[in-house]
Amino acid sequence: MKHSAESEEGQQKVTIDTVTLANIALLCGEAVTLGAWRDRFGPSLRQIDRAAAVKAHDLISESVIAARQIARTLSIQLPDTAGINWELSPRPAARPVQF
Repeated sequence: MKHSAESEEGQQKVTIDTVTLANIALLCGEAVTLGAWRDRFGPSLRQIDRAAAVKAHDLISESVIAARQIARTLSIQLPDTAGINWELSPRPAARPVQF
């Protein structure tokens, strides 16, 4: 199955196969999730290394903007990042291996 999208100008038509569209959707979702991570941990990163925090902020912001534009063009549903729990969850206890 192929997915077609036109640019806003209506001049360029792109056809994308299903696997590639799924990969694009994954990348867009990951970029938006990374943006939510930056929003949560950016202040902490600035305390450790301000220059790195500024560079990371700019790179992530550009990625999020591009991901949202691509998602809008290709009608991709982006994840809702508002409810992400960034706290470390306890690791399940390892079960003993039986032979």
